[in-house]
Amino acid sequence: DNLMPNKIDDSISFNLLSIPEVLQSSLKEVITDVDVLGKATPISEWKTKMTSKDDDGTRILKDTEYLERLFSLADIYEKYQNVMYEKRYYDYDDMILNAINGIEENNSLRYEIQDKYEYILVDEFQDTNDAQMKLLNQIVDYDEEDRETNIMAVGDDDQAIYKFHGAELSNILNFTDTYPETKIITITSNYRSTQDILDVARYVIKQGKERLENKHSFIDKTIISAGDNKDTGGEI
Repeated sequence: DNLMPNKIDDSISFNLLSIPEVLQSSLKEVITDVDVLGKATPISEWKTKMTSKDDDGTRILKDTEYLERLFSLADIYEKYQNVMYEKRYYDYDDMILNAINGIEENNSLRYEIQDKYEYILVDEFQDTNDAQMKLLNQIVDYDEEDRETNIMAVGDDDQAIYKFHGAELSNILNFTDTYPETKIITITSNYRSTQDILDVARYVIKQGKERLENKHSFIDKTIISAGDNKDTGGEI
């Protein structure tokens, strides 16, 4: 029963930005672009991207329209959740949310899980979403005084392609902010591709802005081919 939310108000909210925060972030990027380019073109592009006109011809933020649709969806979701709760059913996609809710309301459950799982390993970490990250933070046995963690994350920020599935790149980018004593190990040997392919791939990948290499100067993800595998049947 501890894992069942009592009502929709118990549902979890995550890293959702408010409209002022969205505006601040986007305008900051626009102003930077204007300074670099020396012309106002980015402002016009921002206006087209971020605003639209309503039926009265008044210019409004597109996010405002999105927010209205989000509230409508929330009303439907509330009714859905209430029916599920009444019938004592679980939605597969909501199991993690139910676990988070149960742990938040029951510290003994948190301690029981922490005692049971001495070490935690997460693979494909770049594909985790906010709910999964929140659950991990709840069950990781992190001692603020000893500065020790029992979690190991394996992933590659340059392979983060599942945003449309809810994956949150900030989970891997900000991992060391949450756990400052993290040791980062970079694998730079490749056994699948020739160096020419790796060099071209790296040139393309480096065009991205939100990357661990850009955040931490000590990280170098230059990949070296362990050998030309064109005669070995190696996978490219």
